[in-house]
Amino acid sequence: MPTYNERENVRYIIPKIFAAYPDLHITVIDDNSPDQTGRAVHEMIKKYPNLSLLSREKKEGLGAAYKHGIRHVLALGGFDRVITMDADGTHDPKHLKEMLSQSQKYELVMGSRYVKGGSVGKWVLWRRILSRGGNFYARTLIGLPVRDLTAGFLCFQKALLERMDLNHVPASGYAFLMELKFHAIHDAGGSVKEIPIQLKPRREGESKISSHIVREGLRVPFSLFLRRFSRRRLLGNASSTLPFSCSVCGSPEIRYYCKKRGYQLFQCKDCDLVFVYPMPSDLEAIYGEEYFHNVDQKDSHGYTDYDKDKEPMRGAFEWALAKVEAKTKGRKVFDIGAATGYFLDVARDRSWNTQGSEISAYGAKEAAERGHNMILGDITTMINLPKVDVVTMWDVIEHVPDPRALAKAANQMLHKGGLLVINTPDVGSVWARMLKGKWQLLVPPEHVHYYARRNMNMLLGQTGFELVESSRMGKTFSVPYVFKMLWSWQGLAIWDLLARMTDNAFFRRIKLPINLRDNMFVIARKVHDV
Repeated sequence: MPTYNERENVRYIIPKIFAAYPDLHITVIDDNSPDQTGRAVHEMIKKYPNLSLLSREKKEGLGAAYKHGIRHVLALGGFDRVITMDADGTHDPKHLKEMLSQSQKYELVMGSRYVKGGSVGKWVLWRRILSRGGNFYARTLIGLPVRDLTAGFLCFQKALLERMDLNHVPASGYAFLMELKFHAIHDAGGSVKEIPIQLKPRREGESKISSHIVREGLRVPFSLFLRRFSRRRLLGNASSTLPFSCSVCGSPEIRYYCKKRGYQLFQCKDCDLVFVYPMPSDLEAIYGEEYFHNVDQKDSHGYTDYDKDKEPMRGAFEWALAKVEAKTKGRKVFDIGAATGYFLDVARDRSWNTQGSEISAYGAKEAAERGHNMILGDITTMINLPKVDVVTMWDVIEHVPDPRALAKAANQMLHKGGLLVINTPDVGSVWARMLKGKWQLLVPPEHVHYYARRNMNMLLGQTGFELVESSRMGKTFSVPYVFKMLWSWQGLAIWDLLARMTDNAFFRRIKLPINLRDNMFVIARKVHDV
């Protein structure tokens, strides 16, 4: 169910659907509606466990929203049919019974206004002429055995979607619905059945028809007319064009990004997430004692001395805590990936009750010896997690193979209204996009996911959070750590030599502020359980 400025309509239609069909699952794809449609859906999720929300950063058209939603539910699995439906109240849920019944036999069932028994309700004359004329024009050119080519009330069998490739349905407006049917029937050979529906008037708001939609509606049927006589069948898979999909948005539209340190990296075309594939098999093995005290400089990753390297960051941690303290009265903080506990030390100095987790046995032991309550291991696999006011992830979420599971674990620990604080490299920054494979923060196998603001907002929305603040974060580093980063970045022996030479008290007193605007700082508030 795609939405844009449909707040009052979703408050009406979603309860009505669940009242009649409580076992259905509804996914709303909202394009950052100015009227806070997404917030309205968030509020209803508390009452309806089968309701979910996909939050998109900006309005990109009906077609993009439908493709995102279809790919998402196919990636989740567990469904045998997928229904598309408008949120504005024009599609009456009473037709779902006949639609689901017919979908046992037909791979595509369409709710049609233009078969016997169907109607368009109280439309104004110009709208009737536009719809009827547009359908006649499209039917004549496209030649499909259906009467209502722009119908959006559809039911697909999963098997049909799995024979399709949504990359071949590029239209963004209502013409997307023509292309979708052409691809499903002409290319994928789907069996189709039209059932009559009585279209109701829009309950609230205004129609989204624009001049772009009309122009696209004239152009697309002609392009499909040319394809109609082609022998090519543009088949594929709506849920997978590669053997893997995006771990945030579920899209299969993946492109090669670069190769770094012997690892292949790919980027999601839909949400810009960059990730390592295949994922390293034993990430925990990276974080032994030598990772925190890489005295011999055997590897380019890790720290020469973790605590000494983190000391220049004290100011940044205090800046962040001041922001958090202005937004919450609570004083219980849980730091995921706490390492040896340096951030927790800073928080305790500001009168916070400190807890944390760490997958490194060495790091967890060090933090516990400093007096912090620590959990050793992967918290995504644990139950009975503590309840806190704030969860922090300092340069952590880029290290984990399943970011959604980590965000869900943070959700479980927070009280409603609690805060999640994330600092992570920003692959969407100007600096990162300029350097691409040469970006200094591209360091697999330590970092296996790289986020941009768009996919970070999606991840937060999927896991029960709403964005409170998003900004850039500068950091301060010691001289030897800067040389260590340069060695990790460029692999030149001179940087390794300088890192060793400056690893002493004198050079560590020199603090170098660096802000390439390629680190994002995010504060999000928990709005519901997941």
